[in-house]
Amino acid sequence: MAGFRIADLLKWKTTVIILHPLTGEPIKDENGNIFQVYLKVLGDEDLESTHRRARLASSRIRKLLNDTTSEAYKDRVEPIMDATREECEDIVRQFRTANLGAEAKAAIVREELPTIEEFAKVPDASTLEEQEELDEAITKQEEAYEAAIAAYIEDRTMVENNQISSMSDDEIKSEAKESLIGIIALSEFFTEMINEKIYRAAYRDKLFKQRLYESVDDFKSEDSRIRQQLIDAYLGIE
Repeated sequence: MAGFRIADLLKWKTTVIILHPLTGEPIKDENGNIFQVYLKVLGDEDLESTHRRARLASSRIRKLLNDTTSEAYKDRVEPIMDATREECEDIVRQFRTANLGAEAKAAIVREELPTIEEFAKVPDASTLEEQEELDEAITKQEEAYEAAIAAYIEDRTMVENNQISSMSDDEIKSEAKESLIGIIALSEFFTEMINEKIYRAAYRDKLFKQRLYESVDDFKSEDSRIRQQLIDAYLGIE
């Protein structure tokens, strides 16, 4: 079991001093004190709720984008009908290859790393040379795994590119439309997820009793530069 470190207790929370978007100076409260925001990593229940709400948001925008009578469709999807073939190919390629990294990790078996028992005559009293041999073996295995991932992605990308190139103009335009809807829905999912996370993670007090925002909509209406400061701080501890 890994040893305990006091510093590990700091990983799940942090304090943020918000800087004024124009001056770069710390923002102060009504009493003239530097205003601090307290952030904590979300627990399982909040994370589950966050993902559920993000999926609802992506589902809503997907339905609107598939409705040819909606303003969302007219503003964000219909213009693809006037796009060039090259532009359509780029959209299809972006959507098809977006998940290749995760696909590769699911397809490539990651073998268990070697242990000191494989190199040391007395594992509980291994020599420095034996430990070096173990480190070298682990490094080689990790490098081989990363190379296999890269090769998988390269091969799959080539397959997708060949398929895209062979499509007719009508086929590529039709798929570009569907791909664009998928890209926008995915973006909506991630945007809503981070908004929900910050709303649930940000507090006014170090005991995490008083939320900074009353609702996720309050956070969304915040100055974008302040929102980004909070997002960056949260991602640093997640």
